This record gives sequence, structure tokens and C-alpha cells, in this order.
Amino acid sequence: MYNIVRNIVYSFPKGKRFDSHDIINQLLQTQAYQQKRARVRSVAKFHSDIAKAIKKCGLAKKIGKANSPTITGNLSPNCQWERI
Repeated sequence: MYNIVRNIVYSFPKGKRFDSHDIINQLLQTQAYQQKRARVRSVAKFHSDIAKAIKKCGLAKKIGKANSPTITGNLSPNCQWERI
């Protein structure tokens, strides 16, 4: 899943701000998301894994917190990033 997250972040233009839910929305279209989500029981743990993958790729910096809709439409806090 790391490579998919890296490719998603890489596709963003430099300076673009995004949050973890933006990454999840794009991951939803991949089989890797389904496989990883099936193995991770906690949504918080899954978010943590995504944030770690974003940080590890070195293509974005954390700039704070966002409050954006989840895949179910409810607002939820998550990390906000900027593509570097």
C-alpha cells in the first residue's frame, strides 16, 4: 500500500494541500485498500498507517489538522498535508 500512497501524493502538484481523507478516497479505488482495511480492525490504526506512509514517502509535510468528510459523509479530524 505504501507505493500506492506514494504515487497518489506524487501526482499532486507541489504546494497542493490535502488531508488523509483525500488519500483514502483515492485508495478506495484500489484493491490494496480493500486488502489492508480487511486486516486492520481499527479506523484510527488505519489512519495512522496512511499518515506514516505519507510521511515516509518524503513528498509532503504535515501542516496541521483538517476536519473533513469521511467515506460515510461524517466530519472527522485527520492530518492535513502539503505536497513539497
